[in-house]
Amino acid sequence: MAGFKFRLEPVLRQRAEKEARAEQALAVARNEYEKRLCLLEETRQRLETVSLGAGLDEMNVLEEMHLSFYRVSLNRKIKSQEQSVKQAGANVDKKRGAAVTARQEKQMMEKLREKHLYRHLREEAGREQKETDELSLYAHQRKAGAGSDTLYPLRAKPSERR
Repeated sequence: MAGFKFRLEPVLRQRAEKEARAEQALAVARNEYEKRLCLLEETRQRLETVSLGAGLDEMNVLEEMHLSFYRVSLNRKIKSQEQSVKQAGANVDKKRGAAVTARQEKQMMEKLREKHLYRHLREEAGREQKETDELSLYAHQRKAGAGSDTLYPLRAKPSERR
């Protein structure tokens, strides 16, 4: 395996970096989504507190009007924040899609690298097998050459052929 060099290694590294950037962007988008969702929940809690905690018997007209304007303001804010959460959710989905695509591209390159490595290992094993076969054949021929009359008794000696 010492001789294996994947020629597309720079592309694989670039794809891995792209995947890391996409994962990081996804994490940022998720954090932003969670932050906006928390703000929305806080605003809803405030509206609920204002709606339940108001003692209408003890308020005068101005306080009641002020409280009504505050509820309207909170409702508008909730609508705005719901839209913001929706946009953040869409952004998370977009970033997730980009991260999945980047991961698939990297995995494709890794699979290609594995195929190249496997082919290299097969070729290397074939070369080693061929070398071993040649050495075995050479050893066998040397052995056969040293004692040729014992291995092949039916064969005539070179001096007897003439």
